[in-house]
Amino acid sequence: MKTVNYDKGIYSLNLDQSEIIMLLSGDLPYVIFVNDPEIPDDECVWIYYEPKAKDIIPPIYPFPCRVLAYEQLPNQTHILTLTPEESDLALIEKIKEFRANLKRMDEYIRPTASLPHYASV
Repeated sequence: MKTVNYDKGIYSLNLDQSEIIMLLSGDLPYVIFVNDPEIPDDECVWIYYEPKAKDIIPPIYPFPCRVLAYEQLPNQTHILTLTPEESDLALIEKIKEFRANLKRMDEYIRPTASLPHYASV
């Protein structure tokens, strides 16, 4: 679960590699919180990402996201739907290429993984 940081009038959020991929690819532009992030209407949230040792995505400049929707579930979980206002187009292309390669690899591995294995006679 994430926490929105507020410093000097700026709302910010630190995401990890998988969250950056999901956000920038548009597949799952949601962030889940335990507490209400309390972001006023018409405010943007700055997204920060610092790669870990084995991450494949390089460091990126912080970029703003607009809050499209806010939802509170009965179990006190809060969900923000975000959309980048501006982001690195080269990074988005790299993410799309990476996801396409994963899909091709999955298409290749899945059929071979399901082949029966016969004991040597």
